[in-house]
Amino acid sequence: MRFESFKKGFSLLEIIIVIGIFAVLISVASTSLFNVNKNQGFEVNTLNVISIFNEVRSLAMSSQDFSNYGVHLTTTSITSFEGDSFDIGINKKEYLIPSIAIFSYNIFPTSNDIIFNKVTGETNATGTLTLASTQDTSKEDILNLYKTGVLEIQK
Repeated sequence: MRFESFKKGFSLLEIIIVIGIFAVLISVASTSLFNVNKNQGFEVNTLNVISIFNEVRSLAMSSQDFSNYGVHLTTTSITSFEGDSFDIGINKKEYLIPSIAIFSYNIFPTSNDIIFNKVTGETNATGTLTLASTQDTSKEDILNLYKTGVLEIQK
């Protein structure tokens, strides 16, 4: 009688090769997803800046507390306030902007404060804000601020 030896299952070498292939695929996929997420983060934060301006303008237009409202700009944050200037304003609310620096702002008249007039929502200033990514120096958005108080991304 002849006994045949049958191997059932996989050898250790075959399992190690399969695990290695999966590791390479996972590392390639996770790197791609990380880059997509980083790019989306900059775009989302740019839209958040526009949203903050729109919220403050809306408060001024609704004449809440019969007051003007404004925003105060620094390189890493935007602070909303009620009143005619940041120094004497009340109800201050600071918004930190992760992964974005306000690289420059060419606002006329030159000031860190932008005031939105009650009822009309018009501003005391016009100009541009340049937002730059702190993680990717090639990423930047230029935002136009109009006399009407509207802030939009420059195309």
